[in-house]
Amino acid sequence: MHHAGVTTRHPVELVCWSNEEGSRFQPGCMGSSVFTGTRQLHEFFTSIDKDGITVSEALQATLEATPDVARRALGFEVAAYLEAHIEQGPILEAAGVPIGAVTGVQGSRRYSVEIRGEEAHAGTAPFKTRKDALKAASR
Repeated sequence: MHHAGVTTRHPVELVCWSNEEGSRFQPGCMGSSVFTGTRQLHEFFTSIDKDGITVSEALQATLEATPDVARRALGFEVAAYLEAHIEQGPILEAAGVPIGAVTGVQGSRRYSVEIRGEEAHAGTAPFKTRKDALKAASR
């Protein structure tokens, strides 16, 4: 953009979130959680991957391997956010299309629900008198 003479109202910065998908360490969304302040970086340090490597060790290795990459403090104001993705399915490739524009996104919601009930033997407790948690949840 700089070499093309493009000027912008706000700085354009590239961010590479760490472990957003949660495929190496648990939980996912580590990078964005730390950036937004919903979690602290040190909370993830002891998470371990399948090879016994901690987040702390992996982060240190990444920082050592990228000494020329600029670093800045987390949590600064953002005017806008655009997330570029590779296609993770076979559709564009099968169609011979080198690039596609996203026109929608799959949302995700998580709920924590507590259903209360009482234990009762299905064979001896009449259905009408049961206070079964699964029965209540299905309603």
